[in-house]
Amino acid sequence: MVAGRWPGRWTKADDLLVELNHADLAAAWERHPLVNACVTEISTSAAQPRLEFGVDVNGKWRPTPGGDLADLIGRPNADYTRNDLVQLLAGRLSLHGLAYLWKWRARGNKMRLGQLWPVPTAWVRPKLNRSGSPLIAYYETDLQKAPIPPEDMGVFRRPSISSAWEGNSAGRACGGDYALDRERERYLAEMLINLKMPGLVIRSKRNMSPEQKKALKLGLDSAIGQGRRGDALLIEGDTETELMNPLKDLDWPGLSGLLESRICMAFGVPPILVGARIGLDRSTFANYGEARKSFYHETMAPLWEALADGLTKALLRDEGDSRLSIRFRYDELPEFQDDEDAKARRASLLFRSGVISREVAQDIAGVERHTVEAPTPVPVSAPTGTPAA
Repeated sequence: MVAGRWPGRWTKADDLLVELNHADLAAAWERHPLVNACVTEISTSAAQPRLEFGVDVNGKWRPTPGGDLADLIGRPNADYTRNDLVQLLAGRLSLHGLAYLWKWRARGNKMRLGQLWPVPTAWVRPKLNRSGSPLIAYYETDLQKAPIPPEDMGVFRRPSISSAWEGNSAGRACGGDYALDRERERYLAEMLINLKMPGLVIRSKRNMSPEQKKALKLGLDSAIGQGRRGDALLIEGDTETELMNPLKDLDWPGLSGLLESRICMAFGVPPILVGARIGLDRSTFANYGEARKSFYHETMAPLWEALADGLTKALLRDEGDSRLSIRFRYDELPEFQDDEDAKARRASLLFRSGVISREVAQDIAGVERHTVEAPTPVPVSAPTGTPAA
């Protein structure tokens, strides 16, 4: 005879593996440790390089002062700093694939920007233009009843192949893994709360009366503790018993490791950088350094380019300035210096070998072209006592 029963009807997971909306994704950022760690790693890293204004002259970048616009980005409003602005835009762009920057106009001068507000993605609802271009007719928000015109809303987007206005969301890509991990956490909590397993086993070689059993168990229970998860178990006679321990494998290292790796993969964050167990199990200091370099080159560099393009479009192109551009100087960060040194060594080697000219070598090394004067020969005096020629 087999004790237990298989479910008579299979329960589908349709309600569990639903597509997360922007509000769900924002909640995941705040409440799920790994999602929070990945997005925080991305957003804090995004604020590290400095912003620079400049113009492109024949393919060469020429830095220029940013003026009032640089001051506005440095202090976008009374409550946010430049780091707040960049971190929020980067975090939301990575999580949602979409981020918004509300542009407030100066009083009495609608052509001048007064404040910048990075609005939560879940608070903004774009309304499509059914009659033609532009794509978005206006934006509805939770902040005011009046619609916001497209020219007052800067949009940062990771392009999606399935939508013309939504973004490619890393949060939605790992939404199923996030839901499964939350279900795993709930199952663990329910098992710990509800499952009572024997904590002490007493094998008795003689049979005891019900009164003796009760008295013995009451004495043992007072010594086991207040939680009383570990109740005493009395076994009599020659019966063989096996104590089941369903909690020993409850951590499910294989499943939790799979979910961790898939969530980190969606965000482009190496697990070792956020302390995920699957990354720490195989970690060394060298692995950490390589992982951080890979993270900066493969995840952050494209994100910085996307943020720079979005800021340029929202604050310059859409405001009538077609000359200036904005870029992040992430090439100055230590994680990119090895590449700069390698380019300089390669340029020097090719120049000394006569393969390229001095000017081309300077371009490869990333330095301004300049003429290096040959050193003045030092005259060598004749040794004393040497006969004149």
